[in-house]
Amino acid sequence: TFDTDGTTILAADTLVLAYFMANTPDGALVDWEMEAIEETKPDKLKERYPLLEMQRLSSLAFDEEVKNLVVQDMPLFMGAIYIITGFLALTFGSLTRSQNRCLLATVTIPQVILSLMFATGVQGLFSAKISTLNFLIGFLLAGVGVDDMIVIEEFYKRHATADGKGDLPNAMREAGLAVFLTSLTAVAAFSVGAFVDLPAVRSFCVCSGLAFGWNFVLNVTFFPAFLLLDERRCGCFPCCDSREKERERTAAAVDGGEKEPVAEEAAQPA
Repeated sequence: TFDTDGTTILAADTLVLAYFMANTPDGALVDWEMEAIEETKPDKLKERYPLLEMQRLSSLAFDEEVKNLVVQDMPLFMGAIYIITGFLALTFGSLTRSQNRCLLATVTIPQVILSLMFATGVQGLFSAKISTLNFLIGFLLAGVGVDDMIVIEEFYKRHATADGKGDLPNAMREAGLAVFLTSLTAVAAFSVGAFVDLPAVRSFCVCSGLAFGWNFVLNVTFFPAFLLLDERRCGCFPCCDSREKERERTAAAVDGGEKEPVAEEAAQPA
């Protein structure tokens, strides 16, 4: 309700006030926004103006809220990573001393961290806005990265040679196309989201595209290297046994079983 001149508000049910300001190099706007957020907290406004209900929205307040949510969900994120690592250990092989892949399954953790570091580093290099939403990309990376790892490891087992060793070049030749298409579709989808007008969503999509692209590079270089290292374990840990030693024992048992009948046949003519 306005007065007779139409310039003064006498009463109102809802009032919307919007302020658009440019930040200064000394960061004065950030300090002002932090002070405004502190002064407009619900408990303080309730004491001064009991009948006033206020809802505020600012870019800094949004970032702070997302940051708090990310910090609160960090135990959930780490728990999800541990569950995925255990799932990989069960999927890659049995839990026997010589066939378990527990060490290989832990590669998930450094791959997710390296992909996030690469994406965030590229954004920082070009002075792009980095949103706190970007830390949620770890959930997506863990899921897609695990899928690609399972594909590569499965093709590696399918191309096992006569001595039980896998043929990594042929396995990567066949699995590479599936892994490439999975990563390409993810990068393409997030690249489209990079044209959204919302800064937080744009930063999230750009970071996701970069992270998934680098995750593909790690899946075809970093993970196969660890796959071979795990295959050549020397059995230096008490809970591990060397696959090479197991193959030698199996081969010795087979050779011994083949030599016994020959000895018996040789003894009969005598």
